[in-house]
Amino acid sequence: MGDGGMGKPGRPDLRFVTTMMVLRVPRASLALLLLLGAGACDDIRRVAQDLVDRRTPRERYVDALASAGLGTTALAVDWVAAGERALREAPLVTSPYEEEGFFAPGEPVAVAMRIQLRRGQEVTLTLDLPGDTSTTVFLDAWTIADDSSGEGMFTHLASTDSAERVIRVAPRRDGAVILRAQPELLRGARFRASLRIAPTLAFPVRPGTDRDIGSRFGAPRAPDRSHQGIDIFARRGTPVVAAATGVVNRVNETPIGGKVVWLRDTFGNSLYYAHLDSQAVSSGMRVNVGDTLGFVGTTGNA
Repeated sequence: MGDGGMGKPGRPDLRFVTTMMVLRVPRASLALLLLLGAGACDDIRRVAQDLVDRRTPRERYVDALASAGLGTTALAVDWVAAGERALREAPLVTSPYEEEGFFAPGEPVAVAMRIQLRRGQEVTLTLDLPGDTSTTVFLDAWTIADDSSGEGMFTHLASTDSAERVIRVAPRRDGAVILRAQPELLRGARFRASLRIAPTLAFPVRPGTDRDIGSRFGAPRAPDRSHQGIDIFARRGTPVVAAATGVVNRVNETPIGGKVVWLRDTFGNSLYYAHLDSQAVSSGMRVNVGDTLGFVGTTGNA
């Protein structure tokens, strides 16, 4: 993988024409328009506040409790402590993992789990509350690393309180990830937590499987060098597809790679497709997983 450049499109010559119109509006209608305008301004103000508000949904909830004068109650203090304790004491699990239990309404609790991930993997935590569609559940994810004192250093990755009750995380480097689920205060229900790991990249040749890989990244090459790619063998003309959603940022031909395509995915990774028989995209195109980029070939130093 490497970084690819992408040209900037030229700026078109735009000319704007403004037209002034005079409307006669009855006073009653004018009052209604002003009221609607005020409501629209409130909506815009709320959206703007959400854009600059860096708090997680759980942090907003805790602050709302404090604003309502409930932040120092024993129940609220225990609820916050339960979430922190679950984060610190999260057990190490492996994928696939499932856990069932019960959130008691009068006992503030949280569920957390820790899992080791490698770059290129995505973990999904799904929390199901059978028969309950109204309880808000706060889902959060952190990476954890050891500092010089041996204590865990938590870095927040993602959060949600969506009705889907699903959170997905794809870290940018190898390491441990902690996922936590906590329902709002005084809400109880049976729960089923499911955790799964999946690759963030789809197989780049269709049809194709791992058995078609002839040489992997890092394989030894003489003299004193390693392979900086993955060789996949297939019949000439087999579709080569986007392994991730992203933007094509370079399409050209080089002496070594032959006909190549560079794709920048939504995680910021550059995916390099080389030795193509032909290319099916152009620079600047946005593609989804599975879209054809070109076709298997032997161009360049293949």
